[in-house]
Amino acid sequence: MPYDKYKDKNTLIYVGTVWEKLDSITDKLESIEETLKKIWKAEDEEAGEYNFPFDEDGNLLPNVSLTSEGEYIEDGKTGD
Repeated sequence: MPYDKYKDKNTLIYVGTVWEKLDSITDKLESIEETLKKIWKAEDEEAGEYNFPFDEDGNLLPNVSLTSEGEYIEDGKTGD
C-alpha cells in the first residue's frame, strides 16, 4: 500500500501499526487452521479411515479451504 499519500507522520505510524496487527492476526489464524487440521486428521487416524477433507492417504484434498465457520469447503459445498 503506498504510504506517500499520508502527509501526516502520525497517520503513517497509525497505518503501519494497523498493518502489523493485521499481520499478527493472520499468523494466529493460520496457526489455528493448522491445529484444526491436525486434530481432525488425528481423529480420522484413530478411527482407521480418512474422511473429507483428506484423501485416502491422509493428505488434504486440493482446492479445499477453511471457512470462517471452521468448516472445510470444496467448490462451495461443505463437507461432513
